[in-house]
Amino acid sequence: MRKILKNILFCLMPLIILFALVEGGLHLSGFQGNRFYSILFGDDRNSPMLFQESPRLWWKLFPNTQVSFLGIETRTDEYGMRIHPSTPVVANKGPRILCLGDSSTFGWRMDYEDTYPYLLEKALQDSLPGVQVFNGGVPGYTSHQNLHQFMQLVDQVEPDYVILYTGNNDVSLAGSNDLQKFKEAESLIGVQEFFNHFLSYQYLKQKLVPVKPFKMLGVLSLEEVLKKPVRVGLPEFTDNLNQFLEVANKKGIPAFIIIAPSNPGAPYLLEIPNGTGKVNELVSSAGKFLKESNYNEVKKVIVRLKELAPDYYRTKFIEGQLLKRQGQKGWLPLFEEALELHPFPSRLKKAYIQSMIDLGKKMQAPVINANEAFKKSPIGLDKLMIDGIHPSKEGNRIISRNVVKAMEKNL
Repeated sequence: MRKILKNILFCLMPLIILFALVEGGLHLSGFQGNRFYSILFGDDRNSPMLFQESPRLWWKLFPNTQVSFLGIETRTDEYGMRIHPSTPVVANKGPRILCLGDSSTFGWRMDYEDTYPYLLEKALQDSLPGVQVFNGGVPGYTSHQNLHQFMQLVDQVEPDYVILYTGNNDVSLAGSNDLQKFKEAESLIGVQEFFNHFLSYQYLKQKLVPVKPFKMLGVLSLEEVLKKPVRVGLPEFTDNLNQFLEVANKKGIPAFIIIAPSNPGAPYLLEIPNGTGKVNELVSSAGKFLKESNYNEVKKVIVRLKELAPDYYRTKFIEGQLLKRQGQKGWLPLFEEALELHPFPSRLKKAYIQSMIDLGKKMQAPVINANEAFKKSPIGLDKLMIDGIHPSKEGNRIISRNVVKAMEKNL
């Protein structure tokens, strides 16, 4: 046995020496390696300077970087969290609030001064002097990634409070299940993390695949979508939130949950579905007539759609659009029905919202229902959101005010 091991070691010795020479040469040459791929996120050509792969989170933001992303000057701190592009980083002695979430927390297509974490910090300056709010929002994140992100950051940032704003991406059109992907990749994560420590491995990655393309959402037909599971199913979503709150409780960190607002009447629900057939033809003609403000023809189409597909989400949505454009009441309930019928709406459904409310009661974590706050606002959903899921500056003001109220009431 010893002889066999000796022969194996003898055969491997040249490779070990070669590896050591290459590794040493890269160190001496001053090669600046990168442990992870840069990621092309969406269609922004600057995104590889902001996004990098992460074995456990799939992707995250590069630390200590500054780049124009989606036309907005974007800067990150040492933890890879978004910060003000020009204000010097000062370690305040006041309370630390960690805001975790997705693109809505990050501030999608938004200057940093208009994000809710920034507005929250400004609003709390009087009641919590020296308060520091960390923006841990990462575009595309689900509750699963937020959970793992929290477990990574909690001991680094040492927050006094944590706020979670999540859910929209959990029910989005991704065509695969996050939990299943994590389980399948778990065995490879440790191996990849080990090799990522060597400059020679980093050098090969940069030369062979300098940028790793990444597409969050697949373009699928309705038939393909219906065959696939939601990105994070309700049981997994509930479990992720439960684990998140358990970690916070064990660390003695008060946690708050934000129910994401949505605009169920956002125009892109009217986009024409793939495929042919009478229903699709009717939907297409309804969209055309709505653009032309030909409401009499829209009414005729709705009658036919109710005959052929009464429970189709586009039937409800088109009827709601007609009522809204004619200034009549009753359009919002129709939009909400369409949302519940939509297979992958990219907006929280009632079951997910109820899960957040129930968990908040069970774990004694205050739940801030931004969705209801937006509906009650006289400003109107169209002005409070830049699209169906991302709040506008006015919307973020409402979110920050409601967070302040919840903190003052519960702390």
